[in-house]
Amino acid sequence: MKKKLIIVIGLVLIMCLLVPVSCAPPTPSPGPPPPEVITPPPEPPTPPEPSFSIPVWARYTLIGVGGLALFGIGYFMGRRSGFYC
Repeated sequence: MKKKLIIVIGLVLIMCLLVPVSCAPPTPSPGPPPPEVITPPPEPPTPPEPSFSIPVWARYTLIGVGGLALFGIGYFMGRRSGFYC
């Protein structure tokens, strides 16, 4: 029993020695950081005006005609290659 008590007291003393002791008064917390000033990003430069522009209806018409042409080429190429399978 006496041996266990000495071991416990020794462990308590060791633990007390491991705890850092400071004589200085505690420093106050610095408080919240100051608010950041948020500046909006600069406006991007405007692109130059194109020298020639196609009307929107003509652009979509060309896209449609090109799509039909690709479909027709694919259809006839598929027919020709399907004959040999």
